[in-house]
Amino acid sequence: MAGQLKTYGFINAKIRSRLGQLLSDRDFSNLMKSSSIEEVVTALGSTVYAKELEQYAATGDVRAVEFALYSHEIETVHELLQYVQGPAADFVEALLLRYEVDTVKNALRFWYDRNIRGRTETEPSSYLYHGRLVHSIDIDGILNAADSGKLVDAVAGTPYEAVLSRNLDRIQNEQQMFYVELELDSLFYTTLMAKTAQLSKQDRQVAERVIQVEVDLENIDRIVRFVSFYEKERRHSWNVFLPGGSIDFEVLREAFQQKGPEEALNILLTRHYSSYKSFTGEHKSNPYERLHLVENLLRQILSDEVGRLLHGYPFTIGTILAYVFLKRKEISQLVSIMNAKYYGLSEERIRELL
Repeated sequence: MAGQLKTYGFINAKIRSRLGQLLSDRDFSNLMKSSSIEEVVTALGSTVYAKELEQYAATGDVRAVEFALYSHEIETVHELLQYVQGPAADFVEALLLRYEVDTVKNALRFWYDRNIRGRTETEPSSYLYHGRLVHSIDIDGILNAADSGKLVDAVAGTPYEAVLSRNLDRIQNEQQMFYVELELDSLFYTTLMAKTAQLSKQDRQVAERVIQVEVDLENIDRIVRFVSFYEKERRHSWNVFLPGGSIDFEVLREAFQQKGPEEALNILLTRHYSSYKSFTGEHKSNPYERLHLVENLLRQILSDEVGRLLHGYPFTIGTILAYVFLKRKEISQLVSIMNAKYYGLSEERIRELL
């Protein structure tokens, strides 16, 4: 225990103070009741997001604000590195890999849309994070690659080089990005689990449980989406699952081969997360409403797990994991509210979306 206290004593105090700065349920309720996006911006002017929200006052560009908040999230996680060392620092760096992988995926989509699909109207590249996270990557090199060879050159010397090389034929000839994106997501979780294995026994047990839950939820969400929108025969040979979860591959495959999403979810929640099984009777016939209910369920499962972290022994990697999750959740909700207000959605509709 003395070792855990030495490792996490200082950062735990820092994080506890930051947790106190998070917006409350009442704050979010008031934001949803705001009459306009300008009112939301004003209400957040006294929070830690004041600088990011200046983007809207200056430009009126909601997308620019969204990117500024995303950058804030990245920098929040990056800052944690200065308070830890050794295996804990390696683990936090692995958490940063999530954002690097997302940036690489978005840059590849930009290149794919322009060079393979011939689309000229694509997401502005200025909304891609260009700062260094884990590896040295030439993001502009990806965006401006004249051919697939230059695309690989832009990520040379990083784990992404092998992933891209393996998938170039699929990108160019089959014109699909799914498998390269799946490999990139798998790279993140595989790396995270490898760094988790280097932690102390107590930290490892805490981190593995949360990571397994997150991977399970990613896989459940994928299964429900694919079963909802693709015929069973079409998805027969597809492999869409991420590694590192607690649900056996055989169970995932069985659920994936069901005719409808209710049957698939019933299998997944019967074998795992049985305390949430009553949810399966709440589905609506509209597939989008069904997916929204599933997403709410998955968020609740992960929130419950994070709640257990915050109420457990404080001097573990769990406090860091909980803070990163809560910060990501808060920024996601802020982005949703701002976009909803920008498009004039009602408070009731926003509550449904959140």
